[in-house]
Amino acid sequence: MLLRLCALIGLVFLSACATITTSPSQNLTVLTEPPGASCEIQRNSRHVAVVSPTPGTARIGKSVHDTTVTCTREAHLPAQATLTPEFQPVTLGNILIGGVVGLVVDVSTGAVSKYPETVQVTLIPASFPSPEDKAAYFAQRALEIRRATDLHLASIRQGCQGSDCDTRVAEAEAQRDRFLVQLEERRQQTL
Repeated sequence: MLLRLCALIGLVFLSACATITTSPSQNLTVLTEPPGASCEIQRNSRHVAVVSPTPGTARIGKSVHDTTVTCTREAHLPAQATLTPEFQPVTLGNILIGGVVGLVVDVSTGAVSKYPETVQVTLIPASFPSPEDKAAYFAQRALEIRRATDLHLASIRQGCQGSDCDTRVAEAEAQRDRFLVQLEERRQQTL
């Protein structure tokens, strides 16, 4: 009986060690262009937190699931960003401290994953004073997307070795193309 009690207490302490190297929650800073938006953070269609007004920071639980940040502001179209968690290799050290139980606790709490610490959401004006202003705004946004992609591609090519370079370049180019298509869709939604 005493042996079973000691084993049970040991399991409790081992699971408590599981998040020593990582926390099951993190701060997420939400920035918007323009500032002053209200942003709801959701995961699996459930409310997680609100940042209002932006810029601001919320404490969110980690998860292995995507998290969505939806922002609204008067006279602007709603905008959304999806945050995909990244695996934290440091959590594997919890196997040494907390054993398999520690790893199970980390997986169940989401501590094995981490979201980016900052998300930037751009809200597009719902209308423009003139067609020329609208054209200039969207041309500038498209230029910013292309410049950011060019910088990202240069970074990939500089630090990339091996066969996955082509894959990473293709993914970055495909992401740029998706952003440009989304920008065009937004342009058509504005006045």
